[in-house]
Amino acid sequence: MARITSSAIVRYWVRENGRGVVLSFLLFAAISTPFVLLPRYSASPVMSREEVGGTVVSVATHPINPKVAVGRGFHYEYRIRLDDGRVVSTSGPIAKPHPIGEDVILT
Repeated sequence: MARITSSAIVRYWVRENGRGVVLSFLLFAAISTPFVLLPRYSASPVMSREEVGGTVVSVATHPINPKVAVGRGFHYEYRIRLDDGRVVSTSGPIAKPHPIGEDVILT
């Protein structure tokens, strides 16, 4: 009776399944590559990991109706013109208001 070694089993498995394993790895790498590289090239100031500066353009207190604020509280809604000209909206706590014209940094 012939003796079957573990190396023979490995060689047989690679011969039978190796192509599928390699193709599966290549498919996984091709699909995941855009998701890994996408955050590096993001142009959105919200998605960016860099600090972005701008100037406060308008400030409003939200919510306007006090009955809606029960349980959530008031907050400020800011429109900020970024240094590159884009305008973004953001909100902040009522304890630290930013006046119109103030230079702020979004992190």
